Amino acid sequence: MICMIRKYITGLFLINSLWANAQQTNPGLTEEYENSDKRQLLALEYNWLKAEFSLDTAYLSTIMDDSFIAINASGTSNKQQELNDMYQTISQRLKDSISIDSFRLENAIVNLYGTTGVVTFVVHTFRKDKGVPVQRKTRFYDVWIKRNGKWKAVSSQGTKVTE
Repeated sequence: MICMIRKYITGLFLINSLWANAQQTNPGLTEEYENSDKRQLLALEYNWLKAEFSLDTAYLSTIMDDSFIAINASGTSNKQQELNDMYQTISQRLKDSISIDSFRLENAIVNLYGTTGVVTFVVHTFRKDKGVPVQRKTRFYDVWIKRNGKWKAVSSQGTKVTE
């Protein structure tokens, strides 16, 4: 029971932290993000990144719809291909002594169209490449659908931000 309470409190803390970050990076969106679906989608995006960086493909599989399609520079991939690619990429980074220290979502925008949600944001990662601090920004465009009361990702596209 105590473990469940801790998980619940941790989840609330993460959602509130994400909410505070959205308010800081997009102060004009405060009232808009009081919508629970929009807050849920932001929390799912944060949890997606957290799971990806920790190689938790089991969790990722639960938030991706079976029809999921990823779009990247080399083409498109389905759900299973994308999960395998994520696992291989992060595993290789770990082998190459590249570790993600932290990340944050910036410039988040959530638009709802009935049971469809479109989320755009920039993820700013702070990592070490063989001990050397490196920052990277990637812009994402994710599409979600709500089925049986649960949000599922149906498409994702990420592009490295060059400054």
